[in-house]
Amino acid sequence: MIERNAEKLSEFLSEKKYMVGDNVVFSDFCMFEILDGMNFMSKGEALKKHKNLQDYFERMTKLPGFDEYWKDDEKCNKRPFRMLDSKFIDENGST
Repeated sequence: MIERNAEKLSEFLSEKKYMVGDNVVFSDFCMFEILDGMNFMSKGEALKKHKNLQDYFERMTKLPGFDEYWKDDEKCNKRPFRMLDSKFIDENGST
């Protein structure tokens, strides 16, 4: 299911820099979180087949201000995922 969704997201993003064009918008942060979750759950495999998603993810991590936040594990609580309806449970029982 992750691969199918990655394919659809890759097709939607196509050659765009961000979700709706050349400028980052709120939905880009939502998409970034989805891609991060997909990549985490697939143990790094979700983005491997989709260069445009890899580039997009990297571009998002380099946004001014966000880059410092993303790198700082004390400021940025990457897990558990923020997605309210997430039912993912890892091998340690964390959601």
